[in-house]
Amino acid sequence: KTSPTLRGLPFPALTHRRARACARGRAMVEASGADGGGSGGSVVSSAAALEEDVESEGEALAGLERRGFHVIRKCLEPERLQELREAFDARVDCSVGGEVDLGCNWTEQTVTPFLRVLLDESLIRLLARVCGLPFVALRLELFGKGPGSETAIPWHQDTFTTHTGFRWTAERAAAGTSAAPHPVTLWVALDDTSLENGGMEMIPGRHLELLNGSNGAVPEVAIATDERVDYRMAAGQAGLHHPLVPHRSVANTSSRQRRAFLVRCSPWTESVETQCGTLADVRGRVGASGWPQWSSEPRGEFALLPGNGKAIGQERALNRLLVCCAAAAADGCPCELAGSDA
Repeated sequence: KTSPTLRGLPFPALTHRRARACARGRAMVEASGADGGGSGGSVVSSAAALEEDVESEGEALAGLERRGFHVIRKCLEPERLQELREAFDARVDCSVGGEVDLGCNWTEQTVTPFLRVLLDESLIRLLARVCGLPFVALRLELFGKGPGSETAIPWHQDTFTTHTGFRWTAERAAAGTSAAPHPVTLWVALDDTSLENGGMEMIPGRHLELLNGSNGAVPEVAIATDERVDYRMAAGQAGLHHPLVPHRSVANTSSRQRRAFLVRCSPWTESVETQCGTLADVRGRVGASGWPQWSSEPRGEFALLPGNGKAIGQERALNRLLVCCAAAAADGCPCELAGSDA
């Protein structure tokens, strides 16, 4: 048996050497005093330096609550990372200007390596602590930036309103991440990623407010004096970020490419139920139609089910809702992915 796609939480305890390395990394950032690029003297620091290896799911959630993002430092095993890179390159060619592939069909062979990441039970449990259970994965999104790519996305907050009907209010945002289920984004780096090669920048701690009402764009004046964090990750690391943490991506000024994929997850909402029916409807439709369904690894505690026909249809669709729920005998025998350890 090979190792699961993700090493399960809780993470292994820090060794003394790793603890000292983390401390040195934080000290280097604190001592650097890097200027925030003309942003009122704000400091640019590194997300990797701000994060410590956590030893429990609770600490991961605390990081998300406190800063609005969390880095999973040990995520993909080397062989799985290589598999994902090959699958990415089969779909997006950064060398000829290809940059995005949105709404990938969950049943396609080149999507299978990405789907396997979502099947890890430790990850599902963490996502369920944020989104509740059942929750939906909206779609798989592949993002690449070749050397010299000028693609950049300005400061913004994600709302999820258009896609799942989830609505933020000032009160709901201020209540914190643990007050009620809310959306979250999983962002996985397939290359070493930093601002130099087109990565993301975060404003820690500003995820408890709506900075521009229902409009996702964040005015520069609203964050002019805030600390800015380089959402730096090594290849194979992953990040979870709160939809309301102000973030942006920048141009790739390096000679290196930047490949990553993300999955947006949302609580169950009235809009989701309108699109998919009740959870019982989803289970019944999957069973009656013979649609594929997938069992979590390694114990089969959860099932991932197509929310509707668009999730696995051949026609182009931006959103392909995948329902994550507790496994039940009524689900029958979820299918195994090629090469799966389940």
